Amino acid sequence: MIESTLTARGRTTIPKAVRVKLNLQEGDRIRYELEADGVRLIPMKPVSRLAGFLKYNGEPKTLDDMEQGIKSGATED
Repeated sequence: MIESTLTARGRTTIPKAVRVKLNLQEGDRIRYELEADGVRLIPMKPVSRLAGFLKYNGEPKTLDDMEQGIKSGATED
């Protein structure tokens, strides 16, 4: 069981095991969702940490290719 102590100002340190499991880093934001039997911590990752998240194995696309794809997709039913 992992525990931490609440200070008089309502602060606590997130234990290292929890930070590692949630892949939390300095500056990350955390959302607290209240549930009937406790609280769930949800890491809010900055968009900059998503770089390289989606992989694409095809030929690189130009901006014109992307624009054309958007236009054709917007006109399809």
